[in-house]
Amino acid sequence: MKDQLSKPIVVFPPKRTMALLAFGALVFVVMGFNLLSLTGPEHDASYNTLLAIIGYASILFFGFCFVYAVYRMISPKPSLRIDENGIYDNASVVGAGLVHWDEIRSLPIYHYAGQVYLGIELHDVDAVIRRQPFPKRFILYLNKSTPGLLSPFNIPKRLLPMALEDVQEVARPYIEHAYALQKN
Repeated sequence: MKDQLSKPIVVFPPKRTMALLAFGALVFVVMGFNLLSLTGPEHDASYNTLLAIIGYASILFFGFCFVYAVYRMISPKPSLRIDENGIYDNASVVGAGLVHWDEIRSLPIYHYAGQVYLGIELHDVDAVIRRQPFPKRFILYLNKSTPGLLSPFNIPKRLLPMALEDVQEVARPYIEHAYALQKN
């Protein structure tokens, strides 16, 4: 069993996907500025207020997405690492970080909102969420209460340059080993 567990896998985010994400976010930032430029004294106050709210929200949200995508393109941090310690999920802004094998119940692949995900189902979801910093914790609690999501911790297929089934195969011996240790 030890030989099966000695081959860690490290996966970096695909630069092309990150570049497309950055480009798309930048387009929406520009659109947000465009909305702001449409406000003026020739329009009524409610129209100006609505455009300003949508414009600023677009600039803030997609500006953050742009910065995150550019950071991920130049950052050497892996999106996913699987080794004897567990799964290190850094595939998205709300990645779980290090989740130890004895905390993982299963790794199902499922579809949600037109995308494919590898869920990280945990024995005690709240314990892992409590380890996260506050802003991430808030989003994870929202994910936890979202109908259709199997877990608040999900790895999107489009952010990995490998098949999710391959991730499952690499992880399976580790999960089985942790389960065997828990039974003893």
